[in-house]
Amino acid sequence: MPFTTEQFFDVFAAYNLATYPASVILTFIAFLAIGSTFWKWPRSPVLASIALASLWIWSGLTYHIGFFSSINPLAIVFGIAFLIEAGLLLYTGVISRTLQFRPALDLHTMLGGMVIIYALVLYPLLGWLSGHIYPRNPTFGAPCPVTIFTLGLLLWARPPAWIIGIPVGWALVATSASWFFGVLEDLALIPAAAVVIGISSMSGWKKDDVTYKYVGEN
Repeated sequence: MPFTTEQFFDVFAAYNLATYPASVILTFIAFLAIGSTFWKWPRSPVLASIALASLWIWSGLTYHIGFFSSINPLAIVFGIAFLIEAGLLLYTGVISRTLQFRPALDLHTMLGGMVIIYALVLYPLLGWLSGHIYPRNPTFGAPCPVTIFTLGLLLWARPPAWIIGIPVGWALVATSASWFFGVLEDLALIPAAAVVIGISSMSGWKKDDVTYKYVGEN
């Protein structure tokens, strides 16, 4: 690693103190994304996509490029990847409107809900139990909890494979660092990614599956 454990957590401290109360606002945006998926309004998938994309923009610009790049030059590359993911979410969710979130009483929704609950509730709890105390801890808005949350929410949709590519890629990249630095709450990245890949393979998520829109949508 090009940086020490102390430097790694120093970045979180600097980020959290400089951006407070951003984590609270970002958590609200996450709940807005969740709520909009249940709202029977033709534009609700657009709202969910914008909310989700804003989380990736924040993580890419503010955390990766704004703070993490001070100790890791590769953070610039990570930040750009996060911005690309935000662009993909906006394209499929806002422009083409092929990204539809439809929670139902099925396996997709149940597993997605479990991953979402982990990202928003169990993640900070496990971090606290592991001794990661504010401000030297990853709060919501940092890349890993945002990625876990995104993987969970995408289980409520039928995304094309290239939408999950960057989240899955980050899960692979971040897990090694999480183990090295003892951020045990991040170890859920790989199981979350595996669930998304497994469900997508079982249900045959293909391009043709994402071409529908709400009836009556203009």
